[in-house]
Amino acid sequence: MNTLQHSGNLPRSRRRVALEVIVFLCVLLFVYAAVSKLMIYEYTTAQLKLAPLTAPIAGFVAWAVPACELLIATMLCFSRWRQAGLYAFLGLMALFTIYIVQTLFFSERLPCSCGGVIGLLSWSEHLLFNIGFMLLAVAGILLQRRFNFHSTGKEVTGNK
Repeated sequence: MNTLQHSGNLPRSRRRVALEVIVFLCVLLFVYAAVSKLMIYEYTTAQLKLAPLTAPIAGFVAWAVPACELLIATMLCFSRWRQAGLYAFLGLMALFTIYIVQTLFFSERLPCSCGGVIGLLSWSEHLLFNIGFMLLAVAGILLQRRFNFHSTGKEVTGNK
């Protein structure tokens, strides 16, 4: 009988584990990307100067993007800010994805300001990588909303 009682919690615990894995992967990605960009700041700035969209503001973007990535990663680490962090993660990944699409289809040069292993991806692979992480973020948002709903008895769209 005890087994039956615990089996009802299994799907919820799996959803919790799935949410934690998604959040971990998002934090890992943004911390890794931010640190990589900051470690090669001059290279990042030079690459951003080659792209038509970012050339005029390359210096600003070269430090603002890693700062945003670190802020969002921090938000994801705290349950109070997690839902907002997931939305922010999704939004920034969407901007990165739009940038990639714009670069692929409308730029003659294909500069990449990504650091580390991510910079080794082709533009098409990078696009698929971003879409995959956007899908993870959507799954995380849905799971987080479900946990917020169950903990309060009503749908919560903001922070707890």
